[in-house]
Amino acid sequence: MSRESRKEAKAAAAAAKAAYKANRPFYRKKRYWVLSLIALVVIAAASAGGGGTGAVVGNHAGAPASEAQQAAQQYLQTQAFSRQGLIDQLDSSAGSQYSPSAATQAVDSLSVDWDKEAVQAAQQYLQTQPFSCPALVEQLASSAGSKFTQSQAEYGAHHTKACA
Repeated sequence: MSRESRKEAKAAAAAAKAAYKANRPFYRKKRYWVLSLIALVVIAAASAGGGGTGAVVGNHAGAPASEAQQAAQQYLQTQAFSRQGLIDQLDSSAGSQYSPSAATQAVDSLSVDWDKEAVQAAQQYLQTQPFSCPALVEQLASSAGSKFTQSQAEYGAHHTKACA
């Protein structure tokens, strides 16, 4: 057998193999199995609920109060909240989705200085835009704002440069 005929035989074998691979059913192709395996892993991870990565996401309507308490502590570490604002964040569909009773129980179980939180919230507002003293009190106490009590809002505002 000559060198050219061996090359032709190899080329013909390669072409036959390629034709076989191209014409085989989808369930015999590697990419089908790889994608199926990835989908299976994603579904299994989603149904298992994932681990405690620090992100609080998902529906926690039947979760223990200790989980809601941990979520509340995490929220307080990132920004200032009023009692009502924190409860709303915990039971919000855009937040952690705990039940209202679990959220309330979690927040009430924490020892939080709400006046200090009001000062921090006031300082956060002043970092984004200037406020007059009355406008800052109104923003802190507003149901569309931070939802602090009137006395907490006044305390928070009066401990900033806006009311100095």
